[in-house]
Amino acid sequence: MKLLNILFFGLMVFTQTAVAQAPQTGTLTVNVSNVKHREGNIKAVLQNRSNFLTPQFSDIIELKPTGDNMQMVFKNLPVGEYSVAIYHDLNNNDNFDRNWIGYPSEPFAVSNNLHPWKLLLPSFDAAKITLSQSGSTVNIALLNN
Repeated sequence: MKLLNILFFGLMVFTQTAVAQAPQTGTLTVNVSNVKHREGNIKAVLQNRSNFLTPQFSDIIELKPTGDNMQMVFKNLPVGEYSVAIYHDLNNNDNFDRNWIGYPSEPFAVSNNLHPWKLLLPSFDAAKITLSQSGSTVNIALLNN
């Protein structure tokens, strides 16, 4: 009986340790509005603090626009802080095109609906959203030129 109790106790400790060490993940739902064009693809890029505004990203979703509003879903992400940048690649050249002074020439948006002012880039703290284990939803409206 004593051996059975020790085995049961060991199994409980092992189970609780395994559960406690399992990575916490969540789903981030991005509702995109103000989609004005049907050509090209809409790309949503997910970044964290360490790769914010760099060519690296944590995840990307690319969808063909089907209406004025779209939903893009990032699944099984580690909980934490992220930013979302969206652009509508109208000509499908896989580039975020800009005009001669550097302003985007394709529709774009940044989480928290940040609007660029005098070509200043947003900070991660201004753009960040927090993903919890229960999931998070963010609404972002494209800025059209």
